[in-house]
Amino acid sequence: MQNEGCSGFRQRDSSTAWHQFADLVETISHGGLLRLAAKYWQLGAGEMRRAFSKAAFVGAFQRLMPEIRGDHLVPARAGVRLTPFRQQETWSTTF
Repeated sequence: MQNEGCSGFRQRDSSTAWHQFADLVETISHGGLLRLAAKYWQLGAGEMRRAFSKAAFVGAFQRLMPEIRGDHLVPARAGVRLTPFRQQETWSTTF
């Protein structure tokens, strides 16, 4: 069964691989993305570091909650947060 509502859940086959690659090239080569990446590369590098290092994640988390320890945290899959907008470009709190 295929969920058409969210592309992250679509089943993909080898015929879409070229389209995915073309989309990736288009995204990476877009001037706006390049300017954004050049301006905020340090934030992105920090995010990557915290994503791959539990010690770095715990250290950053302890700035918010000093009593937290590494053994309080367990590995889990990443979730997806959808942010719906209304037609007037305002936030919506209902899904």
